[in-house]
Amino acid sequence: MSGHSPSPVQEILGDAAGDLNLVADLDPEPLEAFSTDFTELSYAEGNRKAYLMAAARLESKYVTGWAVGPSANRKLAMRCWEQVRERMASLGEGLNQKIIHHDPGSVYTSYQWLEAILLDDDMRISYSESGARGNP
Repeated sequence: MSGHSPSPVQEILGDAAGDLNLVADLDPEPLEAFSTDFTELSYAEGNRKAYLMAAARLESKYVTGWAVGPSANRKLAMRCWEQVRERMASLGEGLNQKIIHHDPGSVYTSYQWLEAILLDDDMRISYSESGARGNP
C-alpha cells in the first residue's frame, strides 16, 4: 500500500467507474470529439527524449493542436490545448459541449486541466477505463 490517499478527482472517477468512457460507441460528428495523449520521442541516437502531446479529432485524426517539450506534464498539455482553442476559433467553432478523451493520468486529472476543459471551455471529459491502451 502506497500511503497516499487518492485525490478527490480520483475518488470521483472511482465512483463513476463504468461510465467514464463517453466515446466507446460514439460515431462522432465532425469536430464533436477529440483524443489526446503524450508520445515519447527518442533522438540523438536514442540518448535523448522529448515528449509530444497532440490533440486529434476523433472522427478524422486531424491534429487540431500539438506541443513538444522535455517533460510530459501539465505545462506541455496546456500549451497544446491553447493551440486547440486557437484552431477551433479560427474555424469559427466553439468548444462547448464537445468531448475530450484521454487516459486518467495525473495531467488529465489535475485541477488546472479540469478547470480549463470543464469550466473555461464548457466541454465534457471522457476517460479511458483501460489506461492509455483505451485511447482511440
